[in-house]
Amino acid sequence: MKNIPDIGPVKKKILGIKISESVIFFIVFVAVFFHIFFTHNRKNLGQWEYPIWADAAAYFVYLPATFIYHYDGSKMPENISAMTGDGFSIENDKIVTKVAMGVAILQAPFYAFSYLIANNFNINDNGFGKVYIYGLGIGAAFYFTLGLFFLYLFLKRRYSKNVCFITLLLIIFGTNLYYYTYEKFLYSHLYSFFIFSTSLYLIDKLIKTNFKKTIYIALFGIILSLAFLVRYTNPIFIVLLLLFLDIDSWQALKQRFKYIFNIKFISITAISFIIILLPQMFYWHYLTGNFLYYSYGNEGFNWLEPKF
Repeated sequence: MKNIPDIGPVKKKILGIKISESVIFFIVFVAVFFHIFFTHNRKNLGQWEYPIWADAAAYFVYLPATFIYHYDGSKMPENISAMTGDGFSIENDKIVTKVAMGVAILQAPFYAFSYLIANNFNINDNGFGKVYIYGLGIGAAFYFTLGLFFLYLFLKRRYSKNVCFITLLLIIFGTNLYYYTYEKFLYSHLYSFFIFSTSLYLIDKLIKTNFKKTIYIALFGIILSLAFLVRYTNPIFIVLLLLFLDIDSWQALKQRFKYIFNIKFISITAISFIIILLPQMFYWHYLTGNFLYYSYGNEGFNWLEPKF
């Protein structure tokens, strides 16, 4: 009997093109990064068009505060708050930002990479310069691609490949997701998308394993905590998915509640959630002396008095 040679992974037609899935996602990653690079390579710190501006600076400031200034506001560059659109402030030598650090946690590996490059090549740009923008641009392309990938894996269990890729294309070109990837990649929107896509995939895995696999439960707690730290209201969406995804009867809903309100699921989820939350709690303590703190103060919505 003849030996059959190994011909490698079989390429299948996707939208009429013979190409592998991994190649598609790699092309997306490279294309998105270069779009980010060429969009921002001529923008400079102090301009409102610079990626670190206003709300983006509020999310970003945790990174230089952690890696360079060690939360000593007196060491920060002079007028840096004004130069970045007053997204954060320095009060009594403390670095004050009202947003949580979820975006910064996700971008920390890419900021660390830029930090190493800046140190090795003696690039002194105070932690706010172009070398960090390019590093975080790689991070943005990474989370954009990974978010699409996890969404694709979730959809693939339910629909044909062509339907899955058409759906991804509609999300890319039919929503504001791509704008918040190449233009405003330090805002929370892109990272919320990544977290929601990952949540869909993880919850699907939990359902298929009857909520019994420890690694999936732990990862769910981590994602839930990151969702909260990216934007406080994000867990609402994830909890609704956890409760109702693929539910088609009262019996299925009762069974789902039985799986969720189980000591193993609740305890592992809670421990994972708190571990990821700890850095934020230490920041709140540094800021206020309390480990729990609502940083938005009196801001909020008054639904009874809308301001059209």
